[in-house]
Amino acid sequence: MHERVVTTNDVTLVTNSYYKITENWILFSGRNVEDVIFEVAKNSYHVNKTHSFILDPKDPIWKEHFSKDELREIQAHDNQKLFYMDLPHELNAILSRLNGLTTFRQMHDSISIVKADPIENLDAYWLKKSISNFLLFFVDGENLTLPSSGSDLSEMFKFVKTSSKLSGTTVQGLADDSADMNFRYSSHGLLFTEIDLEKENKLSLKTPTAMKNFFLNLLRQRRASINMGIKTVGINVNGLYISASIMSFDHGSISLLSKSEQLRLPKSVSEIPQLLPPILKLIYNLNQVVKDTINIIKDPNTVTAEMKAGESVYFPPCFVHNQNSWRNYYGEI
Repeated sequence: MHERVVTTNDVTLVTNSYYKITENWILFSGRNVEDVIFEVAKNSYHVNKTHSFILDPKDPIWKEHFSKDELREIQAHDNQKLFYMDLPHELNAILSRLNGLTTFRQMHDSISIVKADPIENLDAYWLKKSISNFLLFFVDGENLTLPSSGSDLSEMFKFVKTSSKLSGTTVQGLADDSADMNFRYSSHGLLFTEIDLEKENKLSLKTPTAMKNFFLNLLRQRRASINMGIKTVGINVNGLYISASIMSFDHGSISLLSKSEQLRLPKSVSEIPQLLPPILKLIYNLNQVVKDTINIIKDPNTVTAEMKAGESVYFPPCFVHNQNSWRNYYGEI
C-alpha cells in the first residue's frame, strides 16, 4: 500500500484533536501516553497509526520514546493472552484426532466419525467442518495448489467466514471486487478481515483504523463508552499467512492494539496436524472476544445515565481508508 506523506493540514487536524482530549493514560512514571503519541505523530513523515492515537506497544519505534519500565507497564495491559486461550476439552479432543497422522485418508476418516450437531453443538460442528473442508484441498495430491485470486484465497480461509456463527454475527462483504469482510452484530461491525494475495505482511492502516472506527460508531450510537471492556478484532490474511489483532479502549484516549504471531496454512497434507490446529484455535478465540463484546453491548446495565442523556467523553477519531484514496475523517464524537 502506498504510504501517504503527512501534510500541514494533517498536522493541524491531529493537533486540534489532541487538544480536545480530556481523558489521559498516566503511567507510574508520571508520563502522559497521549503526549508521547502526539509528539511522534506531528513529527512523522508518513501517515501512521499514531495519527489515530492507536498504540501498538510491540512496534519497535516505542523503544525510542518509552523507557523499558514504561513499555512493560503498557504491555501489561495488552490482550496477547486472548489469542492463545485454551479450547474447551471437546474441541481439543477433535484436534487431537489429527495427531500422528500423515495422509489424507487417515485424517479424513478420523475426522469424519466425529459426531457434532450444527444446532446442539455448533462449536464442535464448525471445527469438524473446518478441518474436513480444508482436507478437500488435498484430494488430488499431497501438496496445496496455491491460490491465484482473492476468491481462491477466501475459499481456503472459508473457516474464517463460517466462524461468524460462533459469535452470533453476520458477515458483510465490503465490495464486489474485494475479499475483505466484516462481522456485524445488529448494525455494529466488530471484526474486520483484510485479505491480500501477497504473502508479505504489510504495515497496512486499513485494519487498525477499521477496528477503531467500529468503536467510534458505538460511541456515536450511545451504545458504548471508554473503560467498558469493549474490544474489536482484526484478521489479516496475506497469501497463506494469517495473523490477528485485538483493540481495546480502556486507558485514557488510547486505542491499544495487540497482535498475534503470524501463522501459515499447511502447504502439504503432512503439515496439517501441526499447522492447522493453531489457526483454528486462533479463529475460535477471536470469536469469543467478539461474543464478549456483544454481551457488553446487549447488557442494559452498561448503558449509563450519561450515555442516555447524550453525554460522552471526547475520543480522538482517526484517519480511515476508502477504496480510492486516503481521506481524513475527523468527525465530532
